[in-house]
Amino acid sequence: MSYRAELALLGVAFIWGASFVPTQDAVGTMPVLTFLALRFALALLALLLLFSGDLRRLNQTKALWSGALIGLVLFWGYLFQTWGLRYTTVTKSGFFTGLSVVLVPLLAALLFRRRVSAPEWLGTVLSAAGLALIVFGAGGATIDFNFGDLLTLLAALCFALQIVLIDRLVSQANYPALLVAEIAVVALLSTIGALAAGQLAFVWSLPLWGDIGVTGLLATALAFWIQSRFQARSTATRAAIILSGEPVFAGIFGYLLRGDRLQSGQLLGALLIVVAMIVAQRR
Repeated sequence: MSYRAELALLGVAFIWGASFVPTQDAVGTMPVLTFLALRFALALLALLLLFSGDLRRLNQTKALWSGALIGLVLFWGYLFQTWGLRYTTVTKSGFFTGLSVVLVPLLAALLFRRRVSAPEWLGTVLSAAGLALIVFGAGGATIDFNFGDLLTLLAALCFALQIVLIDRLVSQANYPALLVAEIAVVALLSTIGALAAGQLAFVWSLPLWGDIGVTGLLATALAFWIQSRFQARSTATRAAIILSGEPVFAGIFGYLLRGDRLQSGQLLGALLIVVAMIVAQRR
């Protein structure tokens, strides 16, 4: 296990948490599929420039097919999450996305019969409890659950499956080709979907293209490069627990940039997620 690698994954959680605000801004003025097509096309261009030498030298047919499979899952995850941001808040979207931490060990055990250690299970339970407090800890007699929240739950399932597949298929030798294929599939499917839905429309706005640049280069190219390179040095469950810090960072940025407020119960939930990350490090 590499603590440096897991610190890098925490950086991914920070980047993804920070990306909810520009994503919500973008889909408020541009169709969802068009935004995803531009975001992932920009990320694909950056990765092709970064890995051009690796892709020419190596025969990575199997890695390309594996990347295409992961990209298919990732496309549905981002479609559900980005679509959901039209109907829910930045903070709630981040928190519901974080529920993937509960699904990762279940999927790993069900699909690949992978043994999950006791500290990892405990960290998973603590993360789930923290997320529940964050979502439902605002007080009041009713639970505000809407269509956007349902879409985001579907996204969480897809993201959990993506983490499990990376754990199963990615290695230090094949990750460049696999990552390029993964991002290319999302860009291609988003473009096809936008064309089929008649949504391929461009809006010439400097703030909008700033949002596309931030999400494409930082939250996609950089973040997925880090995940693909470093997750192999951890386990799927531990990676999921670390990435569950994403909704905490989303809540922080939602508070700073959107005025979203966290109640005491929600703050306790954020603390539980931090505790879960520490517990999961026990061997």
